[in-house]
Amino acid sequence: MRWLFLMVIVLSNCSLFAQSTNIPLQTAGYHFLDRLAIKSAAVHPDLHSSQKPYLRRTAMQFARRLDTLNIFLSRKDRPNNYYLFKDNRKWTDSLGYIYSKKPIFKHFYKYKNDFWTIETKDLALHINPVIHFEYLNDLGKEGNRYINTRGISLRGLIGQKVGFYVFLTENQAKYPKYVQDQIIEDLAVPGFGRFQYFKSRDGVDFFDKEAYISLRPIEAINLQFGHGRHFLGDGLRSLMLSDFGNAYLFLRLQTQVWRFSYQNLFKELIVQYDSFNDSLRTKKYAATHHLSLNLTNWLNLGLFETVVFSRPNGFDWQYLNPLIFYRTVEHDLGSPDNILIGMDFKANFLRHFSLYGQLVLDEFSFFKLLDEPGWWANKYAYQLGLKYFDIANISNLDGQLEFNSVRPYTYTHSNILNNYTHYNQPLAHPLGANFREIVGVLQYRTMKQIQFKLTAAYMQQGIDQDSINWGGDIFQSNLTARVQENDNKTLQGVQKDIQYLNLLISYQWRHNIFFDLNTSLRREEIEGLESSNSQIVSLGMRMNINRKQWLY
Repeated sequence: MRWLFLMVIVLSNCSLFAQSTNIPLQTAGYHFLDRLAIKSAAVHPDLHSSQKPYLRRTAMQFARRLDTLNIFLSRKDRPNNYYLFKDNRKWTDSLGYIYSKKPIFKHFYKYKNDFWTIETKDLALHINPVIHFEYLNDLGKEGNRYINTRGISLRGLIGQKVGFYVFLTENQAKYPKYVQDQIIEDLAVPGFGRFQYFKSRDGVDFFDKEAYISLRPIEAINLQFGHGRHFLGDGLRSLMLSDFGNAYLFLRLQTQVWRFSYQNLFKELIVQYDSFNDSLRTKKYAATHHLSLNLTNWLNLGLFETVVFSRPNGFDWQYLNPLIFYRTVEHDLGSPDNILIGMDFKANFLRHFSLYGQLVLDEFSFFKLLDEPGWWANKYAYQLGLKYFDIANISNLDGQLEFNSVRPYTYTHSNILNNYTHYNQPLAHPLGANFREIVGVLQYRTMKQIQFKLTAAYMQQGIDQDSINWGGDIFQSNLTARVQENDNKTLQGVQKDIQYLNLLISYQWRHNIFFDLNTSLRREEIEGLESSNSQIVSLGMRMNINRKQWLY
């Protein structure tokens, strides 16, 4: 990926415009911005909810626009807006009460959102510790479990022109048994990556990292280069690109003109591996286009395409063109690579609701769909979801219901190097393929910054047995031991059912400092095997870090 570095150096020598870093994914700000957009029936042309993460600058321009328009916020909504202004102080123009009344030793927590701040003419630096301690108990079964995370978060601006961000944590964890089993199977920690065993192989030790620089060579284009994660869509899950897995090396170009946002994302990925040996991992690459259009104040449409490929000599420059339709390029090369295309939409209505969805096509033949609907290579996935804000006019009582379905063999390729994966984990949905899922979230936030969040999920998946490929394992070649050419159906193979229920009660004591009480019930049934049950209760404290959702 030397060409990425060279491109960044060239652009960094150009005249640069005012810069910003991102709002970290899965933090509370995304939910609050969703509420603002739907409750106000307003849109900022630069805020495209299907392309995450958001720039802090863009998000605050949207929030400030609502403030200047005197968009009415309920009494319970004001703390949400206040959170956004505190968390993105640089872009508030001194709006909101962001100064601490009693800084520690006059230097620490001068502002409510930062442990330590350095501000000069040429440098703005925000430094925060990252902590997550959590004690878990699987009642009557597995005994004590824990999560122990320590790290640091740095972000800032150099001369108002170059933004930078560093997030680094060192982690030890003893997860519930079903998560530990998945770690052993994948040789990767779900949501992270490589690890080392400790405590007699009952616990794992691993790093998590994200770091990038952010430049704006012209006003309409933002460029970022580094290691990180991205998310495409408006759902709890994404069938295009999710932030579930490990961070990867990336170059992100985001061009915003009028109501359009056109995103190019070039990624260096790691091919699946089967050992812990210290050696250079085999690399592959992916190039992604996503075009988002805020067609009206309430309707967003998007188009998506991505190609995954591997070459002995590195990145294929054919895919560097940010405009050409990738399928035509791949066809001219002899069709050696894995192409996915798709579309997404979001429609806000009645100042309470948001309907959204995705459709992804891997390989697809319309004529085969009519004549042979079960043909194995008709590989596609779809999502449909609904958000409901202020249910029954109760302020801050919000719900979300989502359905996901992925056909067998979707995301796979004849060459396993080109499967839609990274670091032994899917790039889209954690379950891979050959499944259906319905998941719902109900949450309520009080004026005292106490959040109640109930998550329920039911998943069905067809899995393999005796090395027979039924299409659920996206790490296999789709030519390997495939059962049949036709009559393929979603959930074929050995059926696995997962039922999951989780209740989180979280209290925000200070800005981004949380105390959590969490309990979950999980039941897994595999056809022909004894069911597995988990009942977990946990108590924890987090500081400047979001809860990473385990596998359901």
